[in-house]
Amino acid sequence: MRKSYADYGITEKRAKFLLKECREGKYYAQVRAAAYQADPLVAEYIISSIMQERAYDLLEFDGRLGRIPVGRSNFYGLRRYTIAMLNNMLSRKDAA
Repeated sequence: MRKSYADYGITEKRAKFLLKECREGKYYAQVRAAAYQADPLVAEYIISSIMQERAYDLLEFDGRLGRIPVGRSNFYGLRRYTIAMLNNMLSRKDAA
């Protein structure tokens, strides 16, 4: 799960733009769908990280969610994958 954004065909600039948009409250439903597709076990942690700009260190022992069940590298890999899927969802929506 150590793929980069480039491995998914998304630029760092586009990823940062999407993260900014998410933190402004956009695309919540799409982020949820993408996160659950990426990994249902870690989805709520990914959603929190993307929507609220919470780092792995803050999520590792989350009071509400409990201890995160994956390591840092896998978490950030799943997070990048989620952003790539979000990008694909939005691209398909724009093309329709």
